[in-house]
Amino acid sequence: NIMSKAKTAGVLGVAIGAIAAIAAVGTVKYIDEQKQTEIRKKKQVDNSKLKYDPTQQNAISILSHHGKFISCPDNKTNKYKDKANCASKQRSNEQTFISIPIPPNDPNDKSIKVVFKTYNGKYLSSQKKDGSIECNRNDIGQWEIFTVERYTNKKDGSDLFAFKSNHGKYLSAEWFTGLLYANRDKVDKWEKFSIQIVDWDDDDWE
Repeated sequence: NIMSKAKTAGVLGVAIGAIAAIAAVGTVKYIDEQKQTEIRKKKQVDNSKLKYDPTQQNAISILSHHGKFISCPDNKTNKYKDKANCASKQRSNEQTFISIPIPPNDPNDKSIKVVFKTYNGKYLSSQKKDGSIECNRNDIGQWEIFTVERYTNKKDGSDLFAFKSNHGKYLSAEWFTGLLYANRDKVDKWEKFSIQIVDWDDDDWE
């Protein structure tokens, strides 16, 4: 019995040690990822010459609170199929959009509205059923139009942007899944994005 208890205690000790080691590695990875996230966020707003103005047509990249870029990968390699996601740490063509201002139908409407065109000529579209964002529309309709709201980042004073769909819901980047939905009723951290004009000759992302 004493030997059996000793063996059991030894096994438990090894198991606890292994769990502690895994937890330590996980903590280091998490801290490193947080550092990289902050670096990407700073990089996204550092160049004042590349400041986003939604009233002008520009090529842009859109970075979430989690430090990931909104992306519309090619359907052949996209595990999300026609869905946009917010899971990329890198910025390239698939993470670049043309922000196009849309004039309001009502002259008394002072809100700023835009559509987002992907690198392969498709428009982002917010689905009414579940708020998922598809990137497969050839033409601009009401579901492709977003209302822009500007906020100030309390940490560094930079601009943050939220986007409300035609269905009255805010665009939100999920942290765990990397999915993108327009299904929030109010704006919080996950609904605010850092945006930078993409100028391959004048930025340092390459």
